[in-house]
Amino acid sequence: MKAMEKMDRKKKAGIRGWRQRLMVFLLCLLPLMFAATGTALAAEATLAWDPSTGSVAGYKLYYGLAS
Repeated sequence: MKAMEKMDRKKKAGIRGWRQRLMVFLLCLLPLMFAATGTALAAEATLAWDPSTGSVAGYKLYYGLAS
């Protein structure tokens, strides 16, 4: 019976160690994920167009950060 109790304790300790390693891994991965999203969301856009040869009266130009 004592051998079974020892095995149960070792098994529980092994599970606990596995969970701790997983938590440490996830906690180390979390800042990397946040850092990656900041650079992924940053973007630069360059726009170009050919000017109209006709009259441009009546056109409206909208600009700003909203889309």
